[in-house]
Order: sequence, then structure tokens, then C-alpha cells
Amino acid sequence: MACDTWTILLCGPFWVDTHVDPPFHKDKNGVVLDSSQKRISLYEDTEKVLKSIHSQDIKIGIASRSGEVDGAKQLLTLFKLNRYICKYQEIYPGSKLTHFKKLHDDSKVEYSDMMFFDDEPRNISEVGRLAPPRSSPSSPASSLSSELNDPARDPRPSNS
Repeated sequence: MACDTWTILLCGPFWVDTHVDPPFHKDKNGVVLDSSQKRISLYEDTEKVLKSIHSQDIKIGIASRSGEVDGAKQLLTLFKLNRYICKYQEIYPGSKLTHFKKLHDDSKVEYSDMMFFDDEPRNISEVGRLAPPRSSPSSPASSLSSELNDPARDPRPSNS
């Protein structure tokens, strides 16, 4: 159910509060740029995946610890992702537990029925304690989760 768009089902190879410079805008060709004119793009299949999930009447939510709340919301609007993720948006600094408790309360979806994608092991560990695992360690879902959460696969630019 939950998709942390900025650190997740990673919709783009950046953190909105560290790798790009808000505010954001579209140029005359519809390309999203930050304030330094750097092109901002989503991963290639992001919209296709969100559209597919949404078309199956699956609720999609965001749990983001970003301190750049306005910038994150601006990107959702500029990329027109609000059409898929309109109701459940928890974007503010703090614990993912706080975000998920609010998503749970608002959506009435049980923790055990939520899917969570993130690139930070601490978030996965923290949120994972909210519900018991549903798949065995050798399941395809577990393998995919391990692969998706491999820090060596992180395409974002480093801060060094």
C-alpha cells in the first residue's frame, strides 16, 4: 500500500532535500527542472507502475521523512503523480513509524496488507516491526526486496 516516493519505489534517483534545489518548475517543453536548471526525472517505469497499481484499486500512499515538504509536494504535482497518490501522503521529518501509523489510521489498511519499498535499511527494519512478515526468506518477494534494498544498487549521486 505505501510507496515512499522519494526514498522508494524509488521514483527518482534523488532525495528532494539533498540532491536537488527547489523550487521546481517545468520549462516550455514540459521538462521538470530545479532552481539551478538541473533536469529532474523519474525512473523510466515509475508512472507505468503507479498507473497499474492504481488501476487495480490498490491504495497508494507516501511515507517520506523529507524536510523539504513543499518541494516534495511540488514534484508530485509537476509529475502529475497526485492522480495516483492523492489521499495518503505523509511527508514530513520524523520516524517512518509515525508516518505508517497515520497511513494505517487514515486508510484502515492493516500493516500486514501494506507493501513498503525503501532504500534505507533502518526504515525497512523499523517499519517491518509493525507487522509479522508474510513471506519466507526464500520467497521471490523476499529476494526482490533484498535486491531492491542493496545499497550497492543505489543510483543516486553521492554527497562526497
